[in-house]
Amino acid sequence: MTCCEISSDSTRTRSRRCTPGGWSDDAWSGARVPDRHPVRQSRYQGDIVNPMTRPKNTLRLGAGALALALTLGACGSGSDDSSSGGSISAKVAYYPGALVSMPALVAQEKGFFEKNGLKVELTKIPNGPAMTASLSSGSVDFVNNSYDNLAVAVSKNLPVRAVAGNTVRVPFKLLVRSDVDTPHLGSGFPDVIDDLVDRKWGVIALGVSLQYLDEVLLTKSGHSAKDVTFLAVGLGDPARAALKNKTVDTYIATEPLPSIAESTGEAKVAVDLVAGEGPQEIANLDYNGWWASSKAVTSNPKMIERFVKANEDAFCWYRDPANLDELVTILKKSVPVPALDDAEYKEMVKNSLPSFGVTIKDQSLQTWQQLLVDNKQLKQVYDRADLVADVAPKEYTCP
Repeated sequence: MTCCEISSDSTRTRSRRCTPGGWSDDAWSGARVPDRHPVRQSRYQGDIVNPMTRPKNTLRLGAGALALALTLGACGSGSDDSSSGGSISAKVAYYPGALVSMPALVAQEKGFFEKNGLKVELTKIPNGPAMTASLSSGSVDFVNNSYDNLAVAVSKNLPVRAVAGNTVRVPFKLLVRSDVDTPHLGSGFPDVIDDLVDRKWGVIALGVSLQYLDEVLLTKSGHSAKDVTFLAVGLGDPARAALKNKTVDTYIATEPLPSIAESTGEAKVAVDLVAGEGPQEIANLDYNGWWASSKAVTSNPKMIERFVKANEDAFCWYRDPANLDELVTILKKSVPVPALDDAEYKEMVKNSLPSFGVTIKDQSLQTWQQLLVDNKQLKQVYDRADLVADVAPKEYTCP
């Protein structure tokens, strides 16, 4: 396969062969770090930042990313054989080793993509910024990315749109290292946050949506973001190591890390956002969805419609309790977690299911954008039509 990229001295494009090489996989998380970029000290005090994640000041997508987006006009969006009754080829990006990409894994394994006329190639992408860059360059047709990243991309004139939902609740839990004294743990939010001030709070990267969620937890419990120290520790194994080595006291995580930490006794859950704990502002808040290029939305609507329908079919299948055991079997292939026994793994999957869905709520888009405005990462709040394609469902009920 080929993909487009920007040459180093101009905005002209050239084709190159895309390969899956050049990445190293973590044992259980599948999180990926480029071999050629070592972790380095950031300009933030005490922070260890991976160059593939973005600190706050680089959340703004620069001219390079915008130039990449311009190549969309030269890069095709899917291979369309539908006029002769054939399927449409599409590349779908997902997060390796993370439960958050479950819908794409199910749609592929159970044949929902194929049933709806798509020939899909799943592509591993390590994080949100890399998802945005891959879609902008035309190397993939669909990416799984958060709505805060979507608003920032649109504000920088990147031609992208969300086409379907993926998570309809924030799929995260605030973990606290087991040896940290938490006398208010049993009282839950907001009291438990009192135990965590003057502590080191770990996040995937500085200035991203997860740090903003942490800041909401702090402010809505009567504290300030200045009452804690935020440290960027990555995700997967590096984040787990940061807790075990006492580099951080807390970490906001998605599965499978919370289940691993509880099973091994390395950490405890202070606030379970999946279960609706925490402030009202982020209860039932959509977190991320599936994006496509604006070019694909307008020039290849069949591919977009088929992708949305495949996700709807997958949603109805994995939400059926009768399919839970088979769902667990599917996920174990792509998201193996040796630290969990069979019963623990099944419980993790079962408890995560309410987080997933195909709809995109207007209120969620507004909430994420307001967080960005409050943090001076966005100058205005955009309407749904500026961010989301018409095909994206606002409501959906399984037939």
